[in-house]
Amino acid sequence: MSNINLAESFITAKEIQRDFASIADRVQDGEQLVVTRKGHPALVMVNVQDYEAMQEALDVAAHVWLADEAQARADRGEALTGEQFITWLQAKTGAVVDFEKEDPADYLEMDDNDAEANR
Repeated sequence: MSNINLAESFITAKEIQRDFASIADRVQDGEQLVVTRKGHPALVMVNVQDYEAMQEALDVAAHVWLADEAQARADRGEALTGEQFITWLQAKTGAVVDFEKEDPADYLEMDDNDAEANR
């Protein structure tokens, strides 16, 4: 994933209308563009690989934040039961987690060997 160099990456919406195919090729090749409308940044164009990498980075950051928050609660003596933790996790993320029906390792993106190694 490359960083956006704002000094060189602005493009107007009108330019995109005139030459979409060429601009799409540039973005697919890794260029990231800030699209302006009426002189103001309106959106960013990135290729799918960079977008997925950004989403993954956000997901990792969210997991780190949740783990840190859970540890801070434990450090304050606010330990939770497993059921309370799941309720808390669902409230923070909106995720529906039912460990009675599903394997917790699926949520950790581990295979059985990884899960066994961490026990």
